[in-house]
Amino acid sequence: MFNIAEGIGTERGRESQIPCLLESLGIPYSGSDPVSLAISLDKYLTNVVLNRENVPVPFMTLFRSEDDLRNVDMLFQDNNETYIAKPRWEGSSKGVFRDSICRNPNELKRNVLRIFERYRQPAIIEAFLPGIEITAGIVGNGSDARLLGMMKISERKPSDDGVFLYSLEHKRDWLECILYEGPEAINEKVRREAAMIALDAFHALELRDIARIDMRMDGQGQLRVIDINPLPGLSPYYSDLPILYSLSGGNYHDLISQISRSAFNRYSLPWLEG
Repeated sequence: MFNIAEGIGTERGRESQIPCLLESLGIPYSGSDPVSLAISLDKYLTNVVLNRENVPVPFMTLFRSEDDLRNVDMLFQDNNETYIAKPRWEGSSKGVFRDSICRNPNELKRNVLRIFERYRQPAIIEAFLPGIEITAGIVGNGSDARLLGMMKISERKPSDDGVFLYSLEHKRDWLECILYEGPEAINEKVRREAAMIALDAFHALELRDIARIDMRMDGQGQLRVIDINPLPGLSPYYSDLPILYSLSGGNYHDLISQISRSAFNRYSLPWLEG
């Protein structure tokens, strides 16, 4: 079974629903297992696991209820601190808007309360990383996992304040707003670092067959993982993984074939060319 199911409902275990069912029936399937899928959808747990495994991540703190907002002034003791507010377990930039940037306690409180009200889940506050954004694809398993390709993501028309946020609004109007550039647009040293970090993150979360790893650079030039996508979108027209693979010299048929072959090999099933 080639698994692309994101499940139903709004809880953090929704992407695990179909894999749990398939495992209970003994049906082989592509992609990561239920545990890795559930952890990766939870941005806070992902950050905790990656940090423990020495994969670079941004500072993050969790807000479970309005009571947690009482001491937010402490986060802004340094006047240069900037954060971004996100729902704890959403994907595809859902809940991330142009005004999700928090430069002061009032903006932080407003964003956190919006997440509570609109998404009925905890909010995370993450240090905003001002550098370039890179997303990388990984295919395979264990020591055979390898880089599929990567791309740089930026705005076609930079905003007045120079801050780029790959927000829900941007993704909905990506043809007009977003510039995707292949690996040749990324410094060679940064490419090597991005590939290493993406593979380390893939292994730290014990992912399988396919994943997309999103990274941004901090103010000191360090790439940090901001999101893990073990169930990446696969639309040939607008999903990041097919786009980055195409920009890296691949084609859509080969992408699907590599994912499928990885799953077949993991189950020791015969692979027939054609």
